[in-house]
Amino acid sequence: MSELEALKRRLDQERNARKAAEALLELKSRQLYDINQALRKQQQEQQIIFNSVPALIWYKDNANRILRLNRAAAEAMGDTPDRIEGRRIEELMPVELAAGYLMDDLEVINSGTPKRGILEPIRKPSGELVWIVADKFPYRDESGKAIGVIVFATDVTERRRAEEAAQSSENKFRSLIENIKDIITILDAKGTILYESPSMTRVLGYLPAELVGRNVFERIHADDIERLKASFARNIMHAGLGPVPQTFRYRHKNDEWRILEAIGNNLMHDPAVRGIVVISRDVTDSYRAGIALRDSEAQYRNLYENAPIGIYRTTPEGRIVMANPALVRMLGYSTLDELCTRNLEKEGFDTGSPRSRFRSVMDKDGEIKQMESAWHTHKGSKIFVRENARAVRDSAGAVVYYEGTVEDVSERKRAEEKIQHQLLRLNALHEIDLAITSSSDLSVTLNVLLEKILSHLHVAAADIMLLNAHSLYLELAASRGFRLAAVFPPRRLGQGHAGRAALERRSIGADNLAGDTGQFAAVSIEDDLGAYFAVPLVAKGEVKGVLEVYLRAGQQPDDDWVGFLNTLAGQAAVAIDNATLFESIQRSNTELALAYDSTLEGWSRALDLRDKETEGHTQRVTNMTMRLASSMGLSAATLLNVRRGALLHDIGKMGIPDSILLKPGKLTDKEWVIMRKHPEYAYELLSPIEFLRTALDIPYCHHEKWDGTGYPRGLKGTAIPLAARVFAIVDIWDALRNDRPYRPAWPDEKVRDHIAGLKGTHLDPSVNESFVKMIW
Repeated sequence: MSELEALKRRLDQERNARKAAEALLELKSRQLYDINQALRKQQQEQQIIFNSVPALIWYKDNANRILRLNRAAAEAMGDTPDRIEGRRIEELMPVELAAGYLMDDLEVINSGTPKRGILEPIRKPSGELVWIVADKFPYRDESGKAIGVIVFATDVTERRRAEEAAQSSENKFRSLIENIKDIITILDAKGTILYESPSMTRVLGYLPAELVGRNVFERIHADDIERLKASFARNIMHAGLGPVPQTFRYRHKNDEWRILEAIGNNLMHDPAVRGIVVISRDVTDSYRAGIALRDSEAQYRNLYENAPIGIYRTTPEGRIVMANPALVRMLGYSTLDELCTRNLEKEGFDTGSPRSRFRSVMDKDGEIKQMESAWHTHKGSKIFVRENARAVRDSAGAVVYYEGTVEDVSERKRAEEKIQHQLLRLNALHEIDLAITSSSDLSVTLNVLLEKILSHLHVAAADIMLLNAHSLYLELAASRGFRLAAVFPPRRLGQGHAGRAALERRSIGADNLAGDTGQFAAVSIEDDLGAYFAVPLVAKGEVKGVLEVYLRAGQQPDDDWVGFLNTLAGQAAVAIDNATLFESIQRSNTELALAYDSTLEGWSRALDLRDKETEGHTQRVTNMTMRLASSMGLSAATLLNVRRGALLHDIGKMGIPDSILLKPGKLTDKEWVIMRKHPEYAYELLSPIEFLRTALDIPYCHHEKWDGTGYPRGLKGTAIPLAARVFAIVDIWDALRNDRPYRPAWPDEKVRDHIAGLKGTHLDPSVNESFVKMIW
């Protein structure tokens, strides 16, 4: 074979190898395009989730510009995200409050610690203020440096308006107190006047300042002082017995005696008052008129017969001797005579039986007392009543009879119980919402949910079974109220009540578990079981599982109970859907990361195939660079970028012609100019790829030198990125230890001496020392 034919054959081989490499590169480029499309789709999905969060979220940089915000935050600020992003935060709040807001942000950035529970306003373009409670966290770059603030906030405008309304109400109440006709007096335990309302001037002629600090008994008639002091002492000693009405004479500033009716209430325990509050009214005229009224028996009888509240009188032993028609009707009796045969003390009117204690208090104090209790009517139903009663004594002090009034307060009591019940349920829903939003652990959220079901629905036991989409079986996820011996075998879709509830997407109930055990788990519960419910858990049109509840024997659920059960089932479905979505996103992120790394490794192998003299070089320098970077304590995030940069360090040589890259001899000056452009080619190739921008330090800067004589930018010292400084020494070490067409591999001693000689000129001294220490 002639020399010309040999040369031609060699050129053909090189051309074929180049075509194969180009084909492989095109394949990898297509793979990269597919990965970028998947990444873009994932980013779109993440954006949807970000905008679905009800909390207000935004990111702000050090220049106070909003970088990104979700839809909830944009709506609170009165605009769209694209019109708000890039604006300075000062534009969104009152000028007088902006300085304090920015100081909070600066404190979070400088300290690196969150700041929580900050109340501050933002302003819509319309001028309306929206009040938020914000938690602020440092926003960091990949090196861990705080470069801004992340804000998680809750719109509390309505709550603040409610507080302002409450303040307005308080002001109105204060105005009412200041202008009310009754006199309001606050006394200490010794009877010293601590406060006197302005109405004292209108009623009795004294300025409040004339009386504050004086003893209240100084202007009371001498005949009334002892009785009032005794009542005053009892009020202090028995604060829980309620206010006691008193009538007495008080000297007007013009020396006229006026008759006052007063009620005292012991509020010593209230830190806002710490005194005896006395409300007094001038009843001089009405008292005199009342005397005339009591003298008229006909008028008194009319009042007694037609009073809307019950009135009674009993013997000292408790037998009813007198009752008005209102009390007869209230207790469900047909006639007065029928009621008057009953004993108030012994026949169970009072379901709580505190009457003996109530009577002992009346016997001791001899004043009108008040209590609330539950009474049974003639037909056995229960009503709630408020009772005012007193003991009437003879001249010797013995109790002659008891008398009192009874008011039916059942509607108010039941309304209070219903409101309290609803508040407890709302609080339970709030706690479940917190569990859903604050934890990605589905088992934690489901256990919280089951605890609320047992405590608020008062069921014996409950469990949640999740649908396995592959096997179509319902499998236990969480349970409460069962013994350890309880067994929950998987149930196929459509099998049993739970399987039917999932298949038919409707609640299934059973009145009695005793004769239907084949439909349920082999349960074992402390109490006897009654009814059963299976409720499908449906989120976004998909069945996620089934909630099963086991009621106690005799428990009769009403519509309100069933409605709350369905609400809790909806919460469970949301929790399951959120957890499933979170797990799916995590799995997608992992798969994308693996795909990225596989693509980069493919690129590096393609480069080695093109330049056979350096085959295996990329993998060796990547492994050694990772060892050195790890020994120097670089963070996990930095190590990821180091690995990617090392794999792609010679990616720029794709732009170098084969005649130069594969030339067996030395390069000319012009050829070196072209060869030294490969770092710039690497930058141009990789910088448009977002996920590789942080890995550019090595491909772009690994030929820079410590003394500034490197290329392509002539960087010097620490201006060279640390990753490039670490890679540079490994690149030289590997090149010298392996054969090249223009020289054989060097022995280790010669390599070590050469690298030591580059310290401070070509290589970073500190990196040099770390490398030598690790290798030799």
